[in-house]
Amino acid sequence: TYVADNVYVTIDEAALFTVDLRTLVADVATGGLSFAIASASNGSAAIQGGATAQFRPFDDGLAGFTYTTSVDGTLAATRTVNFMVHNAAPTASLAGPADGVRGQQLTFTIGASDALGDEAAGFSYHVDWGDGTQQLVGPTAGNGAGIPATHVYVDLGTYTVRVTAIDNDGQASTEVTQTASVTPFAVQVDPLNPAQRVLVVGGSAGADNIDISAVCDSDE
Repeated sequence: TYVADNVYVTIDEAALFTVDLRTLVADVATGGLSFAIASASNGSAAIQGGATAQFRPFDDGLAGFTYTTSVDGTLAATRTVNFMVHNAAPTASLAGPADGVRGQQLTFTIGASDALGDEAAGFSYHVDWGDGTQQLVGPTAGNGAGIPATHVYVDLGTYTVRVTAIDNDGQASTEVTQTASVTPFAVQVDPLNPAQRVLVVGGSAGADNIDISAVCDSDE
């Protein structure tokens, strides 16, 4: 619904709010109506389908838009629709390798989406690597589009990476997760030549001796 003329309705930031402007013109003749957006604050507004206004806030706080009503091309009224915008939690994202080798640096991409104002300010990220190591990444402008986060696992096993994004208002996202299996060796895509594959072997923290030998098929 809507509220007009300095009365406020509460909505969540980044929500797309729709107003049928024809319901606000009881004191104006109904023939030959046309509408136009005059201005908007803390958001964007546009006329859709001739008589419907859509408004999307940029950030939490006060917001709204002013529109004009004309009858047969003559200005008949100017009204303001006002909003009190509540902060909404961001949505975190996490992408990266499903497996790796012990001692190998693994790179994940962490990101978040939210209202435009929060995305411009950037997000903080809390990363739990699943091996007892945690990391806090500070906010930078626009870092919701995705930034790299790297980690090295020193023990074999399957680990669950957990990421939470926090916006500039302190609102935290729902946690997102991904598992990574760490093995002693693996055949992986060659980072220098994606058309080839390479054998990657991970040692321990000790003085390892790694022997590699060819094994022939007995039928050859």
